[in-house]
Parts: sequence; C-alpha cells; structure tokens
Amino acid sequence: ATHALVLRDTNEIVNLNTERVINLNTTLISHETDVEFVNNGVKPAAKYYILFTNDVHGQLSHINAVGGRNTTAMDKIDLKLLREKEYKINNDIWTNLTGYQFAFETPLQPDEHFHLKFEEIFVERVKPLPKSIAMKSDQFLVYEENAFFLTPYTTESQTLRVLLPTKNYESVTKFNSTVLGETVKYGPFTKISPMSEKSLKFHYENNSPLPVIREVTRTIEVSHWGNIAFHDDYQLVHSGAALKGEFSRASYSDNLQYWQGGNWAIRNLHARLPQQVWGLHYRDVLGNVSHSNARRDYDLAYMEIQPRFPLFGGWKYEFSLAYNMHTKYQLSYDKRDTSHYVLNTTFGIPFEDIGAQDL
Repeated sequence: ATHALVLRDTNEIVNLNTERVINLNTTLISHETDVEFVNNGVKPAAKYYILFTNDVHGQLSHINAVGGRNTTAMDKIDLKLLREKEYKINNDIWTNLTGYQFAFETPLQPDEHFHLKFEEIFVERVKPLPKSIAMKSDQFLVYEENAFFLTPYTTESQTLRVLLPTKNYESVTKFNSTVLGETVKYGPFTKISPMSEKSLKFHYENNSPLPVIREVTRTIEVSHWGNIAFHDDYQLVHSGAALKGEFSRASYSDNLQYWQGGNWAIRNLHARLPQQVWGLHYRDVLGNVSHSNARRDYDLAYMEIQPRFPLFGGWKYEFSLAYNMHTKYQLSYDKRDTSHYVLNTTFGIPFEDIGAQDL
C-alpha cells in the first residue's frame, strides 16, 4: 500500500507576507517569490515545504533558493526533491503534487522569523492562440497561473505582479487587480487558506520566437594527450504559432526588411562557452553550416549560429555543436586519491533563453 507523506509543522508555520513576480517577457517563464514566515507554534520547526502541481512541475526547468533569519544574511538553500506520490496536508490526501523541502540549519524557534527567496524557470508554459497565423500577423500566447502561492501553510498577506511583454493583449483575468501599462497587479490578498487555488488566464501579444530543445545528447572525450572534446547533438523545435499557408523565403525576407511580420520565427541562436574553447564546429544532417560566427571575450566565448532556414511553430531542426578544451582548464587530480582525476565541467546547455527537456 502507498503511504502518504505527512507534512508536519503546517499548522505552526505561517507565511506572514508573500510577494510574487511572474515575467512573461522572455521565451522562458520566470517566477520570483519572496516569503517571510514565522514559527507560530510552541515547539521548534525543522523543515519548510515548497509544492507544485504535477503538471506545473513537469514544466519546471530550474529552481534556486536563498534564505536566512534576516534579509542581510541569506545563504543558498539546498532543496530536496520529494519522491512520494501522496501528501497528507491538514488531514487531506493530495495525489497530484510534487514537493521540495529544506531543513533549517538550526530549528526555527517559536516566534522566530525566516526570509525565503526562490526563483523558478519554466519551459513550455505558454501556448499559441490562434495556433497558426499568417506571415504578417502577430503571435498571441496564452498563459495560465494560480493567483495564490500554492503552499501548505496559511498566508496572512500576498501580492502578485505579472509582467507582460507589451500593452497589447486580448484578455487578462480580473480578480482584485489593476493594470498599469505592461504590468498586471493582483492583491493584496489576506488570510489565505492552505492550498488555495484561483485560476488566472492571460492572452497577450508576444512576437518572440519560442525555441525549445527537446533532447540533448552530450559526449565528452578526455584524451591522454591533453585535450577534452565536447560534442552535443540537439533536437530543436519551435513551440510557438505555426505558419499559415506555404513558406516563401523571398516573402519572408521582404517582411523582415519592412518590419511587416515573421518576427516570431527562430532565425539564430546565441551560445556562451568557456573562454578557452577552440576548434568550434556547427553541423546539421546535411553537413557543415557556414552561417555562424564566434568571438572571444575576456571571460567567455560567444557563438551565434543560424539554422539553414527560419523555424516557425512546430518546425524542427537537428544540429550538432562541437569544440575542444585543454585538460588543464577542467581536469585536476582528486585531492583524496591522486591516482584519480576529477572532471569539473558545466552540466547544462550553452544557449541563452532556451530550455532543454531532456539532457
């Protein structure tokens, strides 16, 4: 039988003030949450929980948190992913949740306050509507969100700000809200019960391309002769609006020249690589691709690559990126056993503002 994880201290801890900011300006959706909470119980509290619905967690690409007992001394927090399928919160069983927890370095004493800030990055949280558009049309996206911070604790006060890319939108949910330019403000909400939900929907213009890397396969070859070779195979897809009708490169070029549309197509990708890389190669299934350029800065190497053709919604592109580095920059002796080496390299993709589903 499956046993539910009992979330303890949920009656003792109270979120005094929660401020949330959701940024819809970029291709990746970012959330910033600032929570001040207090141990309102009579005994020390050991842990704090952060929860997501399973659907939302499936689109989570990155989460990072800092915290402390005062805002001037906040340290990085190690969030532990919980593997349980069921959660017991205030005598209710929840089966559609994914949770994280962190333990206080020292238990949070009664009446003691704690400040928590965390950032979340999501991929494919938006959908195009309409799903296909003409070359000269604007791309509109739909984003849905809970008005409340999903939490097993009572929240005394909460505000939410949603940042839109433009003032041009079809609709936004009105719910104790005000619109100021590109910003929609909600709240303040008070005395919010644990696990409260209220759906918000935003239908807005965003002509930015929506690249998503479905899969990355990375091969790292460490040579005995002082070289580390990196080879990445990418499966890229545009998750935005599809192009209605046939594609004409001449028409596309004319539209770009006169700013008449087609701006939501993926035309190039920008990568940031270690400054010491050499021997860069950019290829696709047809062979070497000449549409690329690279430059070296004092701390990074930058590379811009262009697909053989612009990508519209639903279009896919498979390519590879390869480069080399000297072993002295990322390979060192294991201090505990000098007969072993340690490879210290970045586990992630080098492209800006793009999420990867499977690496």
